Amino acid sequence: MLIKNMLKAASIAVGFSLLVGSFQQSQAAILGASGNGSLGDINGANLSNGNTQSQFIQGFDELQGVSVSAPISVDYLISPNNIGQQLRGVNNATANSPVLADGVYNSHIFHFDPSTSGGSAGDATFQFDSDIIAVIANTEFLVATDSVFGAAEVYATGVDRRSEGNDLFTIVANDTIRFDQFQVSGRYIDDLRVLTAASPTEDVPEPTAILGLSIFGLLGISRKLLQA
Repeated sequence: MLIKNMLKAASIAVGFSLLVGSFQQSQAAILGASGNGSLGDINGANLSNGNTQSQFIQGFDELQGVSVSAPISVDYLISPNNIGQQLRGVNNATANSPVLADGVYNSHIFHFDPSTSGGSAGDATFQFDSDIIAVIANTEFLVATDSVFGAAEVYATGVDRRSEGNDLFTIVANDTIRFDQFQVSGRYIDDLRVLTAASPTEDVPEPTAILGLSIFGLLGISRKLLQA
């Protein structure tokens, strides 16, 4: 009886483990960071000046699956022509900025806040689970889209927040961005918002189905072991 109960407990534990894994797969957005990049938790985050100081460029997943049907201005619309291209931050909004097409998007904010005396970082690479669609760099567009895509507790709202022309990044692949050089002086910070296509979910099995199959399948194995 003890062995049987232990096998059932192990089966259920494995089933729940697979369930958690399926949720992680379906909810993934930034798949990973390398070099001088790190991942942060947006829940309750205060991204105003001086609150998340780090020598790394920090990547945060914001709201996911946001449906856009009103005009939203961005600094860059990314196309295949941009692959391998190094781009610059943008100091100020311009009247002829591109507009995001209606659709469903995932949002990610990249934040560099090294210290009160400033600093620089580069060679920070982040990969997403879907294609990069647009990039927002200037203060006006960042602040305007906080209410649409933002998920942090607090964001900076002044010009100390933008990514300027001396901040460089490269669209390495359709789903990968590399920060080549981000630098700030004094109590300034650099923010860059990246919008990606909504993550595909049709190929991800239903979590309840995975859990059921895992438990019943492994319980079947345990019965065979007990009967042996």
